[in-house]
Amino acid sequence: MQSTQNSRYKMEDEMALLLEKTYEPCSREKAAQWLPIARKVEHFTIDLSSYILNLKQQVKKNGDSPPSLYDSLKQYLYIYKDSICSSNEMIKHQFGDRFYGLDTLQTKKADLATQLQLLQTADPAQTPLLLTQIQHSIMQIGTSMVSFCRENTGCIIDRFDTYSAIIGQSSNVVLPGQTVEITAGIGSFTKTASAKITINGKPCLLQEDGAARYTLAASRIPGKYTLPVKIDYVDQDGIKRLISTSLTYQVFNSK
Repeated sequence: MQSTQNSRYKMEDEMALLLEKTYEPCSREKAAQWLPIARKVEHFTIDLSSYILNLKQQVKKNGDSPPSLYDSLKQYLYIYKDSICSSNEMIKHQFGDRFYGLDTLQTKKADLATQLQLLQTADPAQTPLLLTQIQHSIMQIGTSMVSFCRENTGCIIDRFDTYSAIIGQSSNVVLPGQTVEITAGIGSFTKTASAKITINGKPCLLQEDGAARYTLAASRIPGKYTLPVKIDYVDQDGIKRLISTSLTYQVFNSK
């Protein structure tokens, strides 16, 4: 739930940045085109997230899963996918694979479809956690779409006064074998801080956006796991700094 809330905060930040770009001369025109799309994504994402939260509260209150839970949620996810992907061809091309497997005719399944499928056989104790995972996946997808809208405004202003470490993970509760992506960087993910980033003991190269990303397959054994992260960098005063922290994730027993 904390990961879901963090994604919600990021979505709000991205919306604020996109709105700012409607006032900047170099990005005003494109931002005006992308803002309505981003608002639509935000609206549908928050609406679906609230719907899932309500389902979870019903399950906890009644102590059992309603028979129609799987079918009703699947139908809602179809509506969400069709409403969002039909709004823009670029978004459909970029994010269509996040919904692979919702159609039963498809053999390839994304995490969202896998989580939904598990609801069919989940017991009442597992159902709230699976609903939380689906809610988190939806919030991640929505946030990524809003970020995509903001990134396509065509005007990037790289200015900042201080450095600060930013470390995040795609999820802290996963299914056995599901991937976890770690993103780490300095400040606005700049390369000028000469950051050297090590995740889980392995050096990670900075990508074009200045961030380092590390993806691993979660253990097949349920339990809690820790990933150490180290960032060596030079701050704005030319002083070498070291930040060490650890990220944790939990593997959910899907049996």
